[in-house]
Parts: sequence; C-alpha cells; structure tokens
Amino acid sequence: MRILIGDDHPLVQAALRSALSAVLPDLDVIACQSLDEAIGVLTAQSGEIDLILWDLTMPGIQGFAALFILSAQFPTVPVAIISARQDATTIRRAIAYGASGYIPKSLGLPEMAEAITRISPARSGCRPMSAAAARSRAPMSNSPRAWPRCRRSSCAFSR
Repeated sequence: MRILIGDDHPLVQAALRSALSAVLPDLDVIACQSLDEAIGVLTAQSGEIDLILWDLTMPGIQGFAALFILSAQFPTVPVAIISARQDATTIRRAIAYGASGYIPKSLGLPEMAEAITRISPARSGCRPMSAAAARSRAPMSNSPRAWPRCRRSSCAFSR
C-alpha cells in the first residue's frame, strides 16, 4: 500500500512513517509538506497512490480547501483527514465535504492502522466515495474518532 502524508511537520511525518510501517509492513509512505508538493507527487505517480492522509492545518492553505482541491483533481484517490482537531463539527464537515475518513492524531497506533486499512481501497476492496455521495450521507455517530466511509457497510465504523 502506498500512502501520501501531507503534514508540514517533519517530526510528525517521520513518526507516522515509523509507527505505521511497524504495523503495516508493506507500507510505502511519501511525505509532502505542501499542497503544491503533494499535487506534483500525485501527478507524477498517477494511479500509484492508494490513500492521502492530509492535515487540516498546513501553510498556505487552511481548513478544508486542500480536501476540495485534492478530491477534485484526483477523484479516484481517497483523502482522509489526520488532525489534532477532534471536535464533532470538524469531523462531520470533513466527511460531508468528501473525506474518506477522519483520523485524530491522538488515536492509538493499532486503531490508526485499522482505520487506514479500512479506508484504503487497496486493502478494503472499497472504491472511493464521490464528494456528492459523501455529502448526502450523515456521519455514523457523534463520536470524534476515526470515521472511514465507503460503499460496503463492512468498511464503515466509528470508535
């Protein structure tokens, strides 16, 4: 599985790479510190990225703007938000705006690996949900934990 991590903190990138590689041994991580860098990687490696993990707070682009841009330019690649923000409103908005999942940075490593596995179509067999389909579905619960979404009910869960 190949994941692109969009986070502007090299320490967070390294920690995620190391921690996730320990529980997902076949994981290949590409880290980007900006939206422009991520778009360049996604364009160059068209069809090779299975999942984008994107931080909501990045220099030059804030909030859900990157989610909209990435989803529009690369509609076949699921985008999951990984963020320190854990309020239910932000999580609901992320899912409503087309995120394939929401992973709080405070989530434990086993739960984070499970969420990534369930969100990634390479592992789950799910296809990415369109932004329109995501907007038409309400979040599964009010729990501010990981909310991966897909068309197969076995892939949807909340913690």
